[in-house]
Amino acid sequence: MLLRGKNILIATGSAPVRPDLFPFGEGEIYDSDNILKLDHIPRTLAVVGAGVIGAEYGCTFRALGAEVHIVDGREGLPGFLDAEVSQALVRACERSGIIFHWKERV
Repeated sequence: MLLRGKNILIATGSAPVRPDLFPFGEGEIYDSDNILKLDHIPRTLAVVGAGVIGAEYGCTFRALGAEVHIVDGREGLPGFLDAEVSQALVRACERSGIIFHWKERV
């Protein structure tokens, strides 16, 4: 198959990670798949991990009105991003009201 276009986005998808540390299925703990089954927008949401999926869900729920905290053990967004793009994304997220907690462990 041959595809042509000015811009092409390849989104390969991913699978959620479920660390044993978190009691999934008990209370209000969700992964990136089952959070989509919520029947309401949470008032406050803590997103563990500022990777691509964590940042995406953080931005989505903030846009829907939730107070969002993103917690990550690193000093910033993943290193594979261009530093200037990464900084611009963090600033835009912060302007929208997302609160980052860098160098933190859960």
